[in-house]
Amino acid sequence: MESLGVHVLLVQHDPSRRDAVADALRAAGHRAESAPGAAAALAALARPSPPDLVLVDEALRDMLLLDFLQSALRMARSTPVVVLGRDEGAAQWMEAARLGAADFVLADREGCFLHTLAARLASSQARRSEEEAAGRLADALQSTAAAVLIVERSGHVETMNAACERLLGPLDGTRRIADLFPLDHDPRLKADLLEAVDVGAEWAGELDVRSAHGESVPCIVTSSPIHRSGGRIDGTVITLRDVSDRVAMEDALRAANRRLAEQASRDPLTGIYNRSYFRDVLSRELARAMRYGDSLAVLMIDQDRFKRINDEHGHAVGDLAICRVASTLASSLRDGDVLARYAGDEFCVLLPNTDREHAVVVAERLRDAVRAIVLEGVPEMTLGISLGLATGEDVVGQPGKPADALLRLADDALFASKRRGGNCVSVWESGDIGARAAS
Repeated sequence: MESLGVHVLLVQHDPSRRDAVADALRAAGHRAESAPGAAAALAALARPSPPDLVLVDEALRDMLLLDFLQSALRMARSTPVVVLGRDEGAAQWMEAARLGAADFVLADREGCFLHTLAARLASSQARRSEEEAAGRLADALQSTAAAVLIVERSGHVETMNAACERLLGPLDGTRRIADLFPLDHDPRLKADLLEAVDVGAEWAGELDVRSAHGESVPCIVTSSPIHRSGGRIDGTVITLRDVSDRVAMEDALRAANRRLAEQASRDPLTGIYNRSYFRDVLSRELARAMRYGDSLAVLMIDQDRFKRINDEHGHAVGDLAICRVASTLASSLRDGDVLARYAGDEFCVLLPNTDREHAVVVAERLRDAVRAIVLEGVPEMTLGISLGLATGEDVVGQPGKPADALLRLADDALFASKRRGGNCVSVWESGDIGARAAS
């Protein structure tokens, strides 16, 4: 007989018969452990590592066979018990089978019962191997960092591993797979997952899961049907991988990119928009205005006598003057207007949906607001600005890019204000730049 290496507990009160059977088992390659009676056998079954199979003589002296069977099967339910008897038709065997005995073999002097026992031993070893493999798989499932749960076809959660309990809370026996996902996340994705569980299909996606604390936790979810013999689908295994750290990192990266984009579009001294950002916005807004026939105006602004401020009071006061003018202009504009520092002490303003006459009103308001500035430490200093104004309709038919042409016209109007002594608004009008306010 092929060596199976099965651990057999032999329960036999007769030493000679016990030794003979044990020798035959060892000769066949098995590990034979002898017990002189029922009490010793039950003690062996109570050990942490019970035998693979129990071979018990039907003629026990210290306990009735049927009582022994009940006790043995209660202590080690997964260990098969085979009765070694002398009468194949004994009624006791029928009762033993009813109580759970795995088999009945006839003892004989030639040891032929070993051939009958071989199949049972092979089955016992295969069962033990399956149990060990299943145990290793269960241990691995409990040890894995991924949250894993088994869901019945009905949608009820059957079991889950330790990681899943840490994420979702302990299983209460009434939880359904639909309860794990908040309704306000993505109803379509949730419906797709539930349909996959219902029909036994594979599915993968990212969904928020309701944690044990009631919070929404972003997870990568995979669903795979459990196939039994014959291709029958018996439930679904679902894995949940918490990607909160990744999502938080992505959110932080997006926020950092927004901050970088914001910083790239801002002037570091004044905090208002810079020239590059202004030109981009002007190009878009001017194209939109020309497409839909909307009005639009641009103001070019320059501080009056700024070089004198720097020369007489230093660059720190000059920077302060630039910042105060910037903040005053910003607070005097409407929502939707765009203010930028163009260069040095120059500023530019985009006035969407504003015609020439209304743009002049805005320009005058800005000029008056700057005149009212009082600088800390130099209260005697009066600030002033010169402004040049041009509108979108002025660049119709102009060569080159419309935005560049509009800035050039507004700059020409600003130069006219500077020639007039500053502190005024000049408007570019059909080739004729006219002053709208005097100092």
